[in-house]
Amino acid sequence: MPDFRAYIREHLPPLGASGAKEAEVIEELALDFEERYKSALRGGLDPGEAWRKIQSQTEWPQLARDFTAMLASAEPDPPKRLLPVLNFWNDVRYAARTLRNNPGFTAVAVFTLALCLGANLTIFAVVDSILLRPLPFPHADRLVSAFHSYPKIGTPHSTASLPNYYDYREKIKAFASTAIITENSEHAIVGAAGSPSSVERDRVSPEFFSTLGVKLLMGRSFTDQEMVYSRSGVAILTYPFWRAYFDLDPNVIGRTFQMDGSTTTVVGVLPPDFRFLSRRTQFYIPAASDPAERAIDQRHNNTHILIARLAPDATISTARAQIAALDAAQIKDDPFAENLKAMGFVSMVSGLQEDHVAAIKPTLLLLEGGVLCCF
Repeated sequence: MPDFRAYIREHLPPLGASGAKEAEVIEELALDFEERYKSALRGGLDPGEAWRKIQSQTEWPQLARDFTAMLASAEPDPPKRLLPVLNFWNDVRYAARTLRNNPGFTAVAVFTLALCLGANLTIFAVVDSILLRPLPFPHADRLVSAFHSYPKIGTPHSTASLPNYYDYREKIKAFASTAIITENSEHAIVGAAGSPSSVERDRVSPEFFSTLGVKLLMGRSFTDQEMVYSRSGVAILTYPFWRAYFDLDPNVIGRTFQMDGSTTTVVGVLPPDFRFLSRRTQFYIPAASDPAERAIDQRHNNTHILIARLAPDATISTARAQIAALDAAQIKDDPFAENLKAMGFVSMVSGLQEDHVAAIKPTLLLLEGGVLCCF
């Protein structure tokens, strides 16, 4: 493509205007030449013919007279403080002309911008809901998580065990309520033979929902009697599972469904807006166990997340001190005492939201930074 600006500077007679004004005229003419050149190419002319046609049709003396008259009647130069705004507006006009003359590039640019905006809004929504907003439970700042730490073997954050739950529930007075949920959701097969489906479930203790401050929509929570395998065939449904499998039957309490080939009885239904952290659980069953799973040699069989609600006059520091005292007493009869000391074992307590976001915060912020790089 010819260098229109250089050609115009060479042939345009003096206009008697300031350098800035003359530069604007040259820019306007160059854009006009470019549009006419491309129009000629689209009309079937080869590049040389198109350029010669533009040259032959340009009357430089008349152009100079027109622009001189226009500049003479124009408003005086604006104050210097307005120049950045005017320069910006000129840049916008130039960009608009360029995009209009390059529809293919414009389509790609608009698509890329829309894609980046959509991705950024999506990631920000996730960051906002997980990192910025408080947990959707009453007095969420009083909810804590307790877990084991073994820093000398590179495991600063583990989980907790069934024996911890029973010990803390009885002996840690800083906790008004203590509960557990399996570390990871399990997949359960539900439905009759021939039409099964796989859904996510979790095992929880009887106080789980009351600890969070969640009231069931109907029915009841689990009981201590149902925390043994022989009586654990009961379930509390989420609202989506109730809708999908029971068609929102108001008499669902007492109805049964098949889970992993066994009959399970519905004892409760959760409200529509309930969701525990980032899980996609469809229903809950008791965190049942037998005496061997609650023995002292299972204190560090870390398979559960332990949550608690602080007592009215308690703090996280109070809870840490009470658990540390309990650990010091229990390690005396722990069969793995020497190993635990070598691993630097210590029990930790932190806010539930802080604990939840600790693992995923770097990933979310990295994704947000990557999306922002689109701009």
